[in-house]
Amino acid sequence: MKSSYQVFCYLQALCGIYADQALAIQPDVHLSLSVVKVIASTPAGKNHMGSGVIIAPNKIATNCHVTREASRISVTKSGESYQVIKQAALPEFDVCILESAELPLPNASLADRDSLRIGSEIYLYGFPYALGMRSMPGSVVALHRHGEDPVIEIDAGFMQGASGGGIFNGKGELVGLTTFMGRDGKQFHFYAIPAEWLAKALREPFMPVHAFQQLSFWENGSFVRNQNTD
Repeated sequence: MKSSYQVFCYLQALCGIYADQALAIQPDVHLSLSVVKVIASTPAGKNHMGSGVIIAPNKIATNCHVTREASRISVTKSGESYQVIKQAALPEFDVCILESAELPLPNASLADRDSLRIGSEIYLYGFPYALGMRSMPGSVVALHRHGEDPVIEIDAGFMQGASGGGIFNGKGELVGLTTFMGRDGKQFHFYAIPAEWLAKALREPFMPVHAFQQLSFWENGSFVRNQNTD
């Protein structure tokens, strides 16, 4: 599917832009404990890598475009691997909640609704290119209304493997997940889905891990930019 909004794998061409790690910051230990690497394995033996954030005991939020082709999913942290046994999905919003039988790690706190404003400081945590934890500061540059909640545009770039990574505010609260990018000419834009969608997905039924095909709002062409809100 040709689109100006591309899956993270197309970001490989942009590696040089973000090779300079000067903007990286020392991760906050408490926040970093709630961010994990996601490994989604397909029946054909292919592994899709992404990130996820623990948002409730044994519950990890990530993007559905990371896990939707998987028949087996695990999350890893500090060399330890934890099997995912069930998944709740809101594919249209690109939110999947993974459930593990045992995950001895703390969960992040979700930020209050409408806590973000244009210019708000944010901090990214994730596993770009499935390597070690990376963190980076940034800010909100726009809020694009999509349904009842805004899609968050940020000025901090991210790469393949960062899908499903956490975006935290200055209080250490989770405000969203890094999800997709877009391009306007030579200008790239980076977007996150809001924490409100994660709370909605938690209320969906949990089913055994299985593959599904539904595309998300940013893949099916329903997302529209330049609908900024305060």
